[in-house]
Amino acid sequence: RLPPPGEDGSETGQVYGLTLLPVSVCFIVYALRQYTVRAAMIRRREPGPYEDLAGPTVLAGMLMVSIGANFMLKLSQVVRE
Repeated sequence: RLPPPGEDGSETGQVYGLTLLPVSVCFIVYALRQYTVRAAMIRRREPGPYEDLAGPTVLAGMLMVSIGANFMLKLSQVVRE
């Protein structure tokens, strides 16, 4: 038997998921963009550079903020109990 809504932590799980969803979409869009840009560069036989310094840094920052927000949310929930 399942517990009533809100007593099993499902709301917290949904908040975690909604916090991480934009980050994961950004990862997917960035990967697709990098793939298309690099494929076009290879087709045109450009010598490079193929690396991107800003993209991974921004994505890592977004992920850290999201995980930090989830941690603070869980911490505040534990403190209230």
